[in-house]
This record gives sequence, structure tokens and C-alpha cells, in this order.
Amino acid sequence: MRLAVLTLAFVLTSGCSLIYKQTVPQGNLLEQAQVDLLEPGMTKRQVALILGTPAVQSPFHQDRWDYIYSYQSDDQPRQVKNLTLAFTDSQLARIEGDFKPGGDVQIFKPEDVIKRAEIDLEKAEAASKADK
Repeated sequence: MRLAVLTLAFVLTSGCSLIYKQTVPQGNLLEQAQVDLLEPGMTKRQVALILGTPAVQSPFHQDRWDYIYSYQSDDQPRQVKNLTLAFTDSQLARIEGDFKPGGDVQIFKPEDVIKRAEIDLEKAEAASKADK
């Protein structure tokens, strides 16, 4: 019985170095071109057609939409960008946060995430081969 438990423990712990942690962006991935289309006076529907629905909607603040984007790879600090839209009488009244119409916010794009994941996977495979 002890031999079976020890063998099982050895098998389960020997594969720990092979664990791959995938980098996943969280929230709304916005592009500056989308934000540039926003204009005061737009309806909530018009904004939703341009940006999509926000990741964070408070039931207590129906006239405030928060778009939040977060990304972190293993060797870089977490990157968080946000956009807050305030509505008055269901029309866009105020834009706040990292994104501004006519601004130039740089964020990781989906193709950057894929490239980063490929690099991370190559590192993990190289480390796995080095361990053997």
C-alpha cells in the first residue's frame, strides 16, 4: 500500500514543471478608433453598437458605464486601462479614464496576446527539455 501511495505521489509531482500558465486578457478590449467615434449626445444604444456592452455595470448607477481592460504576462507588470462613460437622460454626457476621443492609448491587442502566449509556451517547453 505504501509503495502504491509513494508511486502515485512521485508520478503526480514529477509533472509539475510541465505546467503552462496561459496569459488571458480580461475585460473589454477597446481600440482608440472606436473611442474616437464617441460624441456627446449619443444614445446608450449607439454607444453599445460602437463599444459593445461594458464589462462592469452597476445596478445602482444605471447612467454610468465602465469599460475595464486588464492584461499581465509573466515578465511584465499588470496593465489596466479604463474608460468611464456618464449618461444624462440616456445620452452620453461625459467621457473619463485612459481613453479620450482623439487620444493615443496603446494596449495589447489580440494578436500581441497570441504572440506573447507562443513565446511563453516556447519558454515552458525549453525549460521542460532542460529539466529532462
